[in-house]
Amino acid sequence: DDYDNNNDKNAAILQPQELSNALWSFATLQEPFSRSDLAVRHMTRNVSRYTSQGLSNCLWSLAVLNHAPSNTEMECLLQEATLKLLLESSSSSSSSFQNNQEVINLLWSLAVLNYSGGGSSSRDNLTAIRPFLQQVQQRFSNNPDCFDVVELKQLHQVFLWLTSPREEEEEQQQHKKLSEEDDDEDELLLQQLQPLLERCRHEFEIVQTQNTSRFQTDVVKTLQSLGYYSVKEEQICSETGYSIDIL
Repeated sequence: DDYDNNNDKNAAILQPQELSNALWSFATLQEPFSRSDLAVRHMTRNVSRYTSQGLSNCLWSLAVLNHAPSNTEMECLLQEATLKLLLESSSSSSSSFQNNQEVINLLWSLAVLNYSGGGSSSRDNLTAIRPFLQQVQQRFSNNPDCFDVVELKQLHQVFLWLTSPREEEEEQQQHKKLSEEDDDEDELLLQQLQPLLERCRHEFEIVQTQNTSRFQTDVVKTLQSLGYYSVKEEQICSETGYSIDIL
């Protein structure tokens, strides 16, 4: 509350790490944060002072808190995040991100916030986050075991967002002119990501079937004892990989 929109001195006093920690705490506790708009304003005004991890953590927190920055604000934050993550990648001996969770949290946040760079189709989503996906694909190509189960689950949700149909998308695509270069680059990236997509789906389905409760099992047994023999438990949805508790 001490941050005044018209006072740069207060903006300088509030350190990016402090704001990042505060947002993270509220998100982790799932407590509403009434000043999310001021937090985003501070981030965009002082974006150069934030580390890539700070930006990633802040965007993850905003996604959990269900507060979506405007397209202009998001473009500002993503431009800085892209620059810093790519610089870290080029200076790393592994030629990729030293911290997988940073970029995956960022991708997951953009999926939850449904960011598409001002567009409204799945292709717009892909184009908006292409630099981050390229780095993820490169890291996976270098080491197929570089991501843990939690990260693979997050990436699966990102891929669902990228591939899910949008309302009136076909009609919109008929009127939208994409350059052949961008179109070819996106198609190539999707092909390169296919092995990772399949790995994420596989790990996601395994985790889904490991969370069966005792109560759920008892309900299924009761229904079957009543003659409902076709009742099944933990059926995987063929489209999403999510499990249906009882079908």
